[in-house]
Amino acid sequence: MLELALTLSAIFFAIYLIGKWKIFQMEGISVSVFKGLFIIKIIAALALYVIYTQYYKDRAYADIFRYYDDSEVIYNTLFSKPWDFFRMLTGIDGRAPEILPYYDVMKNWYNTDLIFNDSRTMIRINAFLRLFSMGTYFPHAVVMCFLAMLGLTGIFRVANELIKGKSLLLMIIIFLLPSTLLWTSGMIKEAFLIFALGVLMYQISQALKLNDFSGKRISFMVISMMILLTVKAYVLFFNFPCFINLDN
Repeated sequence: MLELALTLSAIFFAIYLIGKWKIFQMEGISVSVFKGLFIIKIIAALALYVIYTQYYKDRAYADIFRYYDDSEVIYNTLFSKPWDFFRMLTGIDGRAPEILPYYDVMKNWYNTDLIFNDSRTMIRINAFLRLFSMGTYFPHAVVMCFLAMLGLTGIFRVANELIKGKSLLLMIIIFLLPSTLLWTSGMIKEAFLIFALGVLMYQISQALKLNDFSGKRISFMVISMMILLTVKAYVLFFNFPCFINLDN
């Protein structure tokens, strides 16, 4: 019951934000459309949960669970050793010998497949979200669905400016293609990745369009690039030609 209450609260709060935030307000497109798309993402997150609990049951390799499960190691130190919790969460003095045993317990902390490690960021995000989720999973999935929704909406708004009169087609392609819908829903790195990519594209586009390079907008760009660098750096590099051409 606790998980259900927290999940519903997170969903309703996300829907409230969609109704209020400027990025979801577009001429000719009702904000209710974006609310509906968000609900579809929640359904996709449920489908992803079913896939990983009924068909691929090894949680150590399940994308939606492995970072969440590892984050419990960090979270469990919050009350017993809060300084250890802070160091692992922020990375400040994060290589101190006395906290290395915590990392050894985790299954995904020492992922060296990429030059820029994509596992530690996700583990830390989950550890932070545990402060509010009380150790339940679905509120994490709702938060990630909302972040992905922000990113996808940013991409949609940029594409809609570049390709006039194709709003419905663009919406289907960007939000509803099965692979995109499924793999940007739930607590997986692709959802966080698309959040950062979409925010970066939108902020660059708006800055060029409005000639507005305010500190706030630049901050959004820098944070988005930092996320991309720590999650999957090559996505940022591959999209540089796209960023350069946003003013055309």
